[in-house]
Amino acid sequence: MTAHDPFPLTPLQEAYLVGSSRLVELGGFRPAYYVELDLVNADLARAERALRQLVRRHAHLRTVVDEGGTQRVLPEEETPPVSLAVTDLGGLDEDARREALARTRETMCREGVAPTGWPLFEITVNRLRPRRVRVHLAMSLLLLDGRGIRQVMDEWRALYHDPAAELPEPGASYRDCRLELLANEDTPGYRDQWRYWEQRLDDLPDAPRLPLAVQPAAIAEVRFTRRTHRLTREQWQRLSAAFRHHRVLPTTALCHVFAEVLGAWAEAPHFSLNLLHQNWATTRPHMAGVLGQFGATLPLEVDLRRSDDFWERARLLQRRIWQDLQNADVAGVRITRELAARRGWTSRAALPYVFTSMLKAGGATAPTPVDGRDRLACREVASDLRTPQVLVDNQLHDGPDGGVDCVWDVVDESFPPGLPELMFQAYGRMLDELAGPAGAAARPDPVPAAHRARIAELNAPAGPAPAERLEDGFLRQAARRPGVIAVLSADRVLSYGELEARSRAVACRLGAQGVGRGEVVPVVMTKGWEQVVAVLGVLRAGAAYCPVDADLPDERIARLLDGCSARVALVQSAAEERIGALGTRPLLAVDRAEPDAGRTCARVGDPADLAYVIHTSGSTGQPKGVMVDHAAAVNTVADINRRVGLTADDRVFGISSLSFDLSVWDVFGTLAAGAALVLPAASRRPDPLGWAGAAVRHGATVWNSVPALAQMLAEVVGQRPEAGVPPVRAFLMSGDWIPVDLPDRLRSTWPAARVIAMGGATEAAIWSNIHEIDRTDPAWRSVPYGVPLTNQTMTVLDHRMEPRPPWAVGRIHIGGAGLARGYWQDAARTEERFVRHPRTDERLYTTGDLGCYWPDGTIEFLGREDRQLKIQGFRVEPGEVEAAIRELPAVRDCAVGGEAAAGGQRRLVALVVPREGAPLSRRTLLDHLRPRLPHYLVPARIELLERLPLTSNGKVDVAGALAGLAVPEAGPAEAAGAERGDAEREGAEREGAEREGGSGLTGRLQAIWAELLELPAVEPDGDFFALGGNSLLALRLINRIRTDLGVELRFGQVFEAPTVRALAGRIAARERTAGCRVTLAGGSAVPDGGAPELFLFHPVGGSVSSYPALARAWAGPVHAFQSRALAGGDSTAPDTDLVAMATAYREELQQVAPEGPYLLGGWSMGGVLAHEVGRQLAERGHRARVFMIDSDLTEVRPTGTEADAHLEFLTDLAGGHLPAAVRAGVLDAPAGTRTRAAARLAADHGWLPEGTDERQYDLLMRVHAQNLAALSAYRPEKSDVPTLLLVAGAVDRADPVPAWRDLCPGLDAEVWPEDHYSIVAGDRPAAIAERVAAWAADPRPTGR
Repeated sequence: MTAHDPFPLTPLQEAYLVGSSRLVELGGFRPAYYVELDLVNADLARAERALRQLVRRHAHLRTVVDEGGTQRVLPEEETPPVSLAVTDLGGLDEDARREALARTRETMCREGVAPTGWPLFEITVNRLRPRRVRVHLAMSLLLLDGRGIRQVMDEWRALYHDPAAELPEPGASYRDCRLELLANEDTPGYRDQWRYWEQRLDDLPDAPRLPLAVQPAAIAEVRFTRRTHRLTREQWQRLSAAFRHHRVLPTTALCHVFAEVLGAWAEAPHFSLNLLHQNWATTRPHMAGVLGQFGATLPLEVDLRRSDDFWERARLLQRRIWQDLQNADVAGVRITRELAARRGWTSRAALPYVFTSMLKAGGATAPTPVDGRDRLACREVASDLRTPQVLVDNQLHDGPDGGVDCVWDVVDESFPPGLPELMFQAYGRMLDELAGPAGAAARPDPVPAAHRARIAELNAPAGPAPAERLEDGFLRQAARRPGVIAVLSADRVLSYGELEARSRAVACRLGAQGVGRGEVVPVVMTKGWEQVVAVLGVLRAGAAYCPVDADLPDERIARLLDGCSARVALVQSAAEERIGALGTRPLLAVDRAEPDAGRTCARVGDPADLAYVIHTSGSTGQPKGVMVDHAAAVNTVADINRRVGLTADDRVFGISSLSFDLSVWDVFGTLAAGAALVLPAASRRPDPLGWAGAAVRHGATVWNSVPALAQMLAEVVGQRPEAGVPPVRAFLMSGDWIPVDLPDRLRSTWPAARVIAMGGATEAAIWSNIHEIDRTDPAWRSVPYGVPLTNQTMTVLDHRMEPRPPWAVGRIHIGGAGLARGYWQDAARTEERFVRHPRTDERLYTTGDLGCYWPDGTIEFLGREDRQLKIQGFRVEPGEVEAAIRELPAVRDCAVGGEAAAGGQRRLVALVVPREGAPLSRRTLLDHLRPRLPHYLVPARIELLERLPLTSNGKVDVAGALAGLAVPEAGPAEAAGAERGDAEREGAEREGAEREGGSGLTGRLQAIWAELLELPAVEPDGDFFALGGNSLLALRLINRIRTDLGVELRFGQVFEAPTVRALAGRIAARERTAGCRVTLAGGSAVPDGGAPELFLFHPVGGSVSSYPALARAWAGPVHAFQSRALAGGDSTAPDTDLVAMATAYREELQQVAPEGPYLLGGWSMGGVLAHEVGRQLAERGHRARVFMIDSDLTEVRPTGTEADAHLEFLTDLAGGHLPAAVRAGVLDAPAGTRTRAAARLAADHGWLPEGTDERQYDLLMRVHAQNLAALSAYRPEKSDVPTLLLVAGAVDRADPVPAWRDLCPGLDAEVWPEDHYSIVAGDRPAAIAERVAAWAADPRPTGR
């Protein structure tokens, strides 16, 4: 071997090379270091000579990186002498000169240095004045590490001043060092180090999860923003002394501060940073002076849970770094690859938060002395470091005069606006405090003091809570205004006086039964006026009520009854017999408890008594009974009445079940204000029509419900305006996510209505926070929670129960006057969820909700902690996926959950409700999500529903919906125009791989894998990553497949299909779908109980998007043929001959099904194609049947001009009725802009999917025009194939049947009352499937 033979890249160089590809997350640029120097009195010829001398001195500066992923040193004779290119800017004015410098800086930073050319550095010189120049220097990080860059700069400067300077000779070449390090990997010492890491792999945490506004995978072009905090020499010395006092090294000190700041915003306090080090060279003296890329990384574990003391956490980090660096011969890239092999390979950035010290040992470099002759002055103007797969890169640089520059390079786009600056301010503030005179005693806080003060202000008590019981407000109103209506129900109206008398009668009856304070009385009823009487009666007896929905299963009712302490239960007479059979407890039918005017009951109890026990679902499957006392509930009720301005003129619509705590305000808030409570009729299912009717009939002014029910009201009123609009002046919504667009939808019908969002927990007296929605921001993920209610606290806390800074995700805790006592008969669970704050001793309820503060102190709800899912090893918050789905204008609502998948895994499922009339498909959703989300956040299954299913309390029931939906055999589409599912795609992959066999595609892939993995052979089911593959080799594999096989694959497909067999299947399936056939549905063909295999052909538009509904209704397999131009994405070589087109489809069809009988069909032109294919099959001796859906041979639509082609295409998109404004917009468009204008008009009217660009529109339009031309030129021949023609009768035209009957003697013709477009819309495809199936099963070719 010679000094110029290729040698391997280091793992970090490999990672940099992979990161330069746009296929990886946060990649797509060349990693480089850039510095800009201002020089005065520079002799450029002298500088050039010194540079050439430097290149001769260090052979490594002549290194190039080969295409195959190795590096080599060019012989000196093969490298031309380097020269300094000088541009004279002296003739420009100041502004132009500044722009030229900025242009050079931007270009060099953005483009970096090409990795496969020489040199791997670039120097540009701009002359500003005769004695002043600006030097721009960019160095590829494939060439040098930070230590090497600094050495090059120092030696260049030394050789400039003295060409004969005696510089230390390198002890070896970089090539020799790299080979030595490789050999070291086969030593016992290295194996011991690997065991150190291997033993920790299962416990190493992931990178910190910081708040993100844009997922890294969705960032098209990575741009870094640089921020610098400078520590002066004195500050650096003080900070170093302070940390040394606590036995922590200065560099570790700055790493610790970085970790503390990230930890303040991270979801969890246990995470890993990416520590960049040069230990490989610094621990080997003979490598110390060698130039090269000796950089390596280590996953640095940070655990902020281990101590509450800042300095002790620093000492723990110091010990961890010492231990890790003692085992630093193992490259961090190897460690993360092994982690990926265990946890699942992805193309994501594994550890995107990086800490690097570029400080020179012994302090900053002193300025080079200059004599009077040279007087060379040098000043650094700017610097930039760009490394791939990084979100935040914290670097330490030597500053001027012995100080330190603490630099953050941040991908700002990925974070919420203002967050990077907020974090960096915290970082600088902490450094300044630690560098102060009392730094060793400091306890720096990353949370801004102003933020803490704002949170304290929002949570401060407003004064004593009302000292009342829940029934007191009602009793005052009943005494003042007994004749006023209190309750309006479907079958009864009660005045305040009647309600007082009836509830008094119940209280007296309960008292006679011995029921009193401290007892819990079950109220087992369906919705009705009796519930109001019952709860008032229970409270007036001094007891607490426990609502039990009478529609629950008997077993659950019995269990709830057994948990109540009272000796009697309240019921409605209609259910008395059924409830009585569930136990021996006496029952009191409230509707039969007649009032006794002469009977009075003494007032019993005080505000501290228990008021109610409401059960919520429990994680164990057993409901939890939440105990709330009067004082807590009254505090909330009084606060909301004041904020809403509830008066005696209001009518509150009480839609919520009594078992749902929203009903507490419905009943007691309404009656305390003297208003009327409107109760809709009892119903086991949502009844939006009935609710809207009752709200109109009774004049409801306040609506209090979960968001989904308010949304239903808006839809019903919008669809049936003739039924009237209830005079709602205030909407109170809580209990679930509020869609961002819902407030504006409500105000479109009720312009003056207030829309109020609230939240909280049953464990904290109904609500604890409020946000009045004056406006909504489309950028919101959801409507915010808001701020705490009066005398209540709501805080977002970290693992130490301290307030989280703005945007940081934390656990929501509730405190203050609304807290429940705990859980009925469950002390252990009470102790678990109701905790004491370790510093303030305040009693708090741990909600299990996740949230964050906005900078103004507003709380945003982010979902349930227990909703988090683990998908492919990643923690996934469904709300994040839901927010991305809701960005599509065509989406009205959605919910995301998880379901079991093969191999014990979980996969994401999205339930999506389209807006009425909006075109929305699974493919559209996937196309929207894939650029925005990492692959593990893209749902594997998408279900389009008319509405989201709800629980009995009106919350979205994701689990119930998934349980009620059959797992589909078809799902998201991969091919244009198709909606094929995961199961079918995997089947196609398996089928394709099996067809290829060992000597075909599979064999070729095996050979490529074996070569790349340097293995003698690879089995078809061998896992690429288990066999030693990594992301660099995956990238090379993609490139080899492209060059050797001519197939373009996404980078992520290697991760998704990591075996030879699976990848061969992907490629084979891709090649087949690049043809024209698309499988729309699986199923079993007859005689196995299904329907015949069905083959459909595209209409004039070329797409098969009109057939999925028909395919879903068909009981057997369904295939459809799309236009070859659409399948290949190219309309330049079209089939303009319909016979040739049909011939190609027949040949492709017979590859799938070589023998008949065949059932063929299609709509419009698709029927004509089916006729021609059927004729050709019959001509070859095969049996076939053909059905045609409104196919008309007599209607010819030539497209003579470009404008005609646009208008015909747009007319079809518009369903046959083109608006005049669209026609004018096309015809009036200037020459050369007509396609752009037409595309925009189609998008504006929603006729094409969102995101369809001008090129895609042009392809679709040209395919449409070409098919029209082919149809016009077609001259059909007679066919004896049995044929069914379904004619759209609502079309003004000549009868198409006679022309077909002349050609098809066995024609059956039927007229349907539809037009050409409606015949394949709505429920018609299902009817067509039913009719065709019956016709195909009839053996008689009748010719009717």
